[in-house]
Amino acid sequence: MAHVVEGAQQFKADADGVIHAEWAVHELRTTSDFARNNLFLTG
Repeated sequence: MAHVVEGAQQFKADADGVIHAEWAVHELRTTSDFARNNLFLTG
């Protein structure tokens, strides 16, 4: 899968190339869930 998919937020770095968010926060904001309705994975 590509890292840029519809529905995931994409953040731009500042002029110094820094994204101002903790790693875990950034990970959760930019992650897509492809199996929301999969009973095997969510049941």
